[in-house]
Amino acid sequence: NEGLKARLISAVILIPVSLGFVYVGGWPFALSLVFVSALMAFEWNRLVLGQENKGKITGYVLIYTALLAGALALGLAGQWTFALLLTGFTTVLVYFLAIRQRQSAPWAALGVPYLFLPMLSFIWLRAGVDGAYGIATIVWILLVVWGSDSGGYIVGKSLGGPKLAPRISPNKTWSGFAGGVALAMVAGLVMALWVGEGSFLTFILISAELSVISQIGDLAESSVKRHFGVKDFSSLIPGHGGVFDRFDGLLFVLMAAGLLQVWHGGTLLIWSQG
Repeated sequence: NEGLKARLISAVILIPVSLGFVYVGGWPFALSLVFVSALMAFEWNRLVLGQENKGKITGYVLIYTALLAGALALGLAGQWTFALLLTGFTTVLVYFLAIRQRQSAPWAALGVPYLFLPMLSFIWLRAGVDGAYGIATIVWILLVVWGSDSGGYIVGKSLGGPKLAPRISPNKTWSGFAGGVALAMVAGLVMALWVGEGSFLTFILISAELSVISQIGDLAESSVKRHFGVKDFSSLIPGHGGVFDRFDGLLFVLMAAGLLQVWHGGTLLIWSQG
């Protein structure tokens, strides 16, 4: 299967690179997020504005990239309130610019929080609590999302069966959904064995919940693509489509994990150990 072969080759290249930036952290990690976000901003604005509006697309990408870099810099400095305020300012700015240019303002503006909030959560979660648990938390999240995506793809293709949400994503099945959750739970078990503390059941259950959130994010992105009548955001990544197509579930999981960190005052890892 050429599609599966392309996905595997892309994964072999992307996974070590991603984990390398996570391990290094700091400015290299933040700059890698800015680069990835710039690609996603291009894909989003090309979808919303239309491929023919190259000048406007470039302008919006520059706005997204410059202000996201500022927000991530504030995040690295621990200035989270200002980072969120900058996110809100950028959303409003893009909205009114789109109105002035007679573009689809709600869709143009939606791209800002859709990108900014997960990237800020990425930085925040990597920072950990007092500098601890950051790498392990991110590795856990990545394992769960990758496991959910791979399990869903392999099991769904192998078993088929009833459709999960045929009006949104005709190819997704309930068997794929279950396979994704199952492999994510395995990732949670692996994480529990690695950490060696806390309840195995807690790690497994949280992993299952994050898998469901990841697949909801995948469906949300599919809904956007269906609205605009496209199959993929782009063809930048062989076997996966665009960068947005690769990050769909991860964006939602990062936002959920960030909210949990706010709610519980500690990382997912600390909470699971408690």
